[in-house]
Amino acid sequence: MPEAKTSTKSTVKSTVTASRTQGGATVARSAPKAAAKPSVPRTVVAPQAPSAENAGLIAAVRVRGEEGIKTEIRLALQCLRLQRSNVCVLIPDTKLWRGQLRKCKDYITYGLITNETKQLLEEKRGVKKADGTLKPFYRLNPPRHGFGRKGVKKAFTEGGALGERGAKMDDLIRRMV
Repeated sequence: MPEAKTSTKSTVKSTVTASRTQGGATVARSAPKAAAKPSVPRTVVAPQAPSAENAGLIAAVRVRGEEGIKTEIRLALQCLRLQRSNVCVLIPDTKLWRGQLRKCKDYITYGLITNETKQLLEEKRGVKKADGTLKPFYRLNPPRHGFGRKGVKKAFTEGGALGERGAKMDDLIRRMV
């Protein structure tokens, strides 16, 4: 194999390391690029809630467990503070949070709730911290009469428990409190 030459007339230095003959023409190959930097673990930053009190609150309840979850979905569940089954969190109804919910739709159920349901959660399941504020999640019982006739592996629209359930979220939370 002939040795590669570098041009001294050019202002840009080329990094030609080898050449080969291809159909009578000499084709130059450049040196392989340096290895990429090792990946740094991503940190999950939860978006801040809007200042208006109860302006469109969504309740999200984790329905399924840990087994076989992709890393991306696991990070989204951590961002939503849904670490265990039958845990409920209240989040504002914003585009950013809706995207997180849609990403986790195969492991959670969610929907808009009323002020009465929020008060019921705080009274019956609200746990206070040492400084007197409530923890940002509520541990619930499994629902009386189950999640749905087709269980926790089908979407709510198909008779199961997963995904968005809209205004029927109030009924589920009342059965779980």
